[in-house]
Amino acid sequence: MKRYLSVIAVVAALFMAGCSKAPETTPEKTAEIKIDGTPSITISGENQSGEITMTATVDWTAKPNVAWLKVVPESGKGSDKPVTIKVTCESNTDPQPREAKVTITAGGATKVITVTQEAGEPAADIIIDGTPSITISGENQDGEITMTATADWTATPNVAWVHIVPESGKGSDQPVTIKVTCDPNTDSQPREAKITITAGGVTKEISIIQEANPKQPQAVDLGLSVKWADRNVGATSAEEYGDYYSWGETQTKDNYDYQTCKWFGVSTAIIKKYSTKAKCGMLDNNIHLDEEDDVAHTLYGDKWRLATEDEWKELIENCKWEWKGDETNKGGYEVTGPNGKSIYLPAAGMYQSNLSAEGYNGFYWAANVPVKSPNGGVQMQMNPANAKMTNLIRFFGCSVRPVLGDIVRVKGISLDKTRADLHLGETVQLTASLTPENAFEKGVLWSSSNPDVATVTTDFTDGGLVRAISPGEATITATSVDGNFKATFSVKASAVVFEATASNISSVLEMFNANDAQMPLLILKEDIPESITITRKDGVIDFGGHTVSKEMFIQNNTEGKSVILRNGKLASSLDGKADWYDFYKGTVILENLTVTGTIFTDGHMYEFLSGKFQGSIENYVIDGYPGKVIIRGGYFDKGFELNGEDGFRHNCEKGYYVLYGGMYKVIPSKDNMSRANGYYIQNTPGEERENYPFQVVEG
Repeated sequence: MKRYLSVIAVVAALFMAGCSKAPETTPEKTAEIKIDGTPSITISGENQSGEITMTATVDWTAKPNVAWLKVVPESGKGSDKPVTIKVTCESNTDPQPREAKVTITAGGATKVITVTQEAGEPAADIIIDGTPSITISGENQDGEITMTATADWTATPNVAWVHIVPESGKGSDQPVTIKVTCDPNTDSQPREAKITITAGGVTKEISIIQEANPKQPQAVDLGLSVKWADRNVGATSAEEYGDYYSWGETQTKDNYDYQTCKWFGVSTAIIKKYSTKAKCGMLDNNIHLDEEDDVAHTLYGDKWRLATEDEWKELIENCKWEWKGDETNKGGYEVTGPNGKSIYLPAAGMYQSNLSAEGYNGFYWAANVPVKSPNGGVQMQMNPANAKMTNLIRFFGCSVRPVLGDIVRVKGISLDKTRADLHLGETVQLTASLTPENAFEKGVLWSSSNPDVATVTTDFTDGGLVRAISPGEATITATSVDGNFKATFSVKASAVVFEATASNISSVLEMFNANDAQMPLLILKEDIPESITITRKDGVIDFGGHTVSKEMFIQNNTEGKSVILRNGKLASSLDGKADWYDFYKGTVILENLTVTGTIFTDGHMYEFLSGKFQGSIENYVIDGYPGKVIIRGGYFDKGFELNGEDGFRHNCEKGYYVLYGGMYKVIPSKDNMSRANGYYIQNTPGEERENYPFQVVEG
């Protein structure tokens, strides 16, 4: 058995040996590099790239021989497929072309690619003339930087109080001047800033050193609501007078008159800003200086500003004022506060074309408008005897003493009434309240959404008087000048309406006079060639643009009641037609009416709101009951003549005229004439003016 097993093993071994083969060997690939195209590429000088396309049969590497040339990828696996190598050059800042090599190695094979980069732009450069710093005065003066930048450039300051012009430019080999302007230095110490100039990849820094402002005031705490400056604007010490300014202006001048004043038009009666009366050409009811018109804030910034009228009064009433004068008594006041600290106010006089009253008088502007004298400014006036608040026309050159304190802003507005139902001619006075009560700017603007229905007075002193004109509804809006806050009032006007023509005027008048409605409306639809008599105590007669060519008789006899005549022409006289025993005390209101005849008051009060008067006014009084003519507007083209038929005649016993406004023709001075606000006012010879006056209230 063992013998058979051995034979089988030998046979199996021989069989296995006959079936095995020797392993085969793979031949190595021949290293080869093929370059598509020529073995060189040309690249722009401005940081552009090129490509090398090649085929390497074995693993490969690509290496540039200079640092300014990069290749991607730098190596790869062998393949029979082409590979693209991206070649990128840094910008050539040399004016000549330059050359580099890229060596590709695959096994024992190598290829060298020549890379030629064209000439590029020269490297950016910034050349500063002089030292890299400039020093500027602390009083808002200018400096200059002169530099040359070979590439496009920008200049940027690192603070808001430095301003430069220009801020950028094109590269050039020619020098450029950059103007540097600094805001006034409001600190007692110098300050520093940087301007960074960048051109290409190059930067230069310029140091700006602004000196301390020698005219910068120091705040003195006197124990009051605000701190007061220790010197006048423009002064370097407390004793110096400093500069002179027109009210609300921020520049000094050589001559101070209405023609150089920025707030006046062709005369001081025409105001461009801070106007509280519509007759001044515009109305903004702005009675407190805006910051851009406040010279102290403009020069010193922060919380520096002109003192308000109330702050000046506080200084006068709560401090000790002691006159400090030399041997001629020229000097000023030492003002000592409740806490014992003091400031000095020199009597710096006033400037027009030259300086006057210096040493004896001081004139210091406040931040407010005098509301009853809109072409003026509030000021503190002082002399060796006293210091007081007064007003002065805006164009004079006066001193400014700043204060340091907050501005109290308006936060809201409200009205004392919200709505009303009115008959025609009725009025309601609205009062606007600002929040907070001590806000500096107290101006309010009034408007009506429908002035044909209801009007509202707009001047600062009498604003908010709402008058019903025609049936309908309107919204009255009060708007705060500061902050533009609004409050509204709704008004509904109603009336019984009558319409009359020339043919039915008699019957319509009968119904109009007999109607018991309050303030009915009579509308004239055409010219009326006959007399009109109004016997009722109130009502509105709207001429509708037409003419009444004969007399009108107004016989209302109730005090406090009114008859309104409006919108047309009265070609004959307007007569109260009163007798001494009737005691007529009603009011006749003339609105947008042209009167060519005579107005006889006969005990009535006439109120002329608007229109044109071309005749005479006689103001009669019978048995001691006076009449009155109140003139609030309109145009009067007759002068005041002595008992003449073509002017105002004043031959009453005790009657008088009250002039609030309007425009009047002025005649040459005659006997017994008094001049008031540019107009000559006539009294009858032999009368005493104080007993029978033309009372000029305003205008």
